Amino acid sequence: MKNPLAHTGAAYRPAMQDWMARVIGDGTAPLRTDGKLSSADLHLLSGKGLAHVTHFLQAAPDGVEGSERSMVATRDSATTNGMADSGGYQASTGVLKLTERRQHEMFRFSEAMDSAAILDGPTSSITNPKSKLRSLADCMRFTEFNALYAIQHRVPGKAKLLNVSQGRSRKESEEWLSAVSKFSDPKLYGERALDGWAIAGAARLHFSIQLRNLITLREGGLLRNGAPIHVLGTGHPEVACALSAVQSGLQKTIGEDIQVSFDSATPFIMAGKYKKALGVPTLNRKGLQMTIAQMPHGDIYVGSDHPWPVSSPFANRLDLGDLNVRKGDPKSAWDTLSHVLVAVHNVWVMCRAIALVNHQLSLPSPNRNLWLPPRIVELAEIIQEILVRENSHTMIDEHQVLLDMLRHKSRNTKLLEDYGDADR
Repeated sequence: MKNPLAHTGAAYRPAMQDWMARVIGDGTAPLRTDGKLSSADLHLLSGKGLAHVTHFLQAAPDGVEGSERSMVATRDSATTNGMADSGGYQASTGVLKLTERRQHEMFRFSEAMDSAAILDGPTSSITNPKSKLRSLADCMRFTEFNALYAIQHRVPGKAKLLNVSQGRSRKESEEWLSAVSKFSDPKLYGERALDGWAIAGAARLHFSIQLRNLITLREGGLLRNGAPIHVLGTGHPEVACALSAVQSGLQKTIGEDIQVSFDSATPFIMAGKYKKALGVPTLNRKGLQMTIAQMPHGDIYVGSDHPWPVSSPFANRLDLGDLNVRKGDPKSAWDTLSHVLVAVHNVWVMCRAIALVNHQLSLPSPNRNLWLPPRIVELAEIIQEILVRENSHTMIDEHQVLLDMLRHKSRNTKLLEDYGDADR
């Protein structure tokens, strides 16, 4: 049976949360749901559940202590592509205590995945009072140290390691790239050179910056066929269209094995923190939006057979009584599995929405304009044209407003002037 979440555009990676992966693997779901859902049904990464998620991101600090029964540990590695996050933000803010042993454990865990971003120093942490990285220079030194660590300790060919680009402005981004791009150069490091790129900072959604950087790397031979390119911490159908256009342009100029991906923890945060579920997405000429439903919770819903106010292969098997199980509990009528059930639903809805827009974007021009907002279609077409034309920098200047129209679709994408600094 064809996977309804599959497509050929930029791959969305749900940022799998450890609390969810563990609960799915502990076998409690069938009893709690009166047999409506089994642990196998909930296993997003096995290829045998109600949904098959082919790409995912796993936070390295969580994965180091991952249970052998967790969803990530028991995934079908032949049909899923796992990427380990760097853990850089957690390290820079002191949440992650980075001892020598800890760094070694994280790195070996990362190599067990298909790909992994190296440990970096995010420029977004500069303004965080808890961060030990207080300047751009601090962030670059931290990243360069860890890039060398990865190069020296990697097992060539085991996992594709991603260099990381940061920066809160075009100038910072270019300075950063100049400092770290050498670690991706096979002429300097041979088979130990870093393989792909993880894009962070303002360049994530300021495509006027991102495209310049990608073109610079391509011209310098630092973007090779087969290289993973990952945009950190963003997930939205409109962003999916833009990144699919990036992938298409790079495939036409470098090779068909270039894969662009992006991630977000939104489905899990909504379920775990806010008890909210994603509803039917509105994907039309006016806009690409994800609707949100507050899930009913409280004593009055304990034992309720009312259906969920949203729909998915998971939600359609359950009722509100499967979420509200703790009558009289002063904290919440939900238990951990309640949040997991909503999170799995949210992942399916998000992946399905992104698959739909990618299918629509792949239609011939007259037809794609019937389904997608004209401004999104125009953005995708301009991105592709920039990546295949020779006068690309001139085109970037001409279309900068359009290219940066999605800059507010994620956090930590502000330019330096938004922080109160002057230089761009």
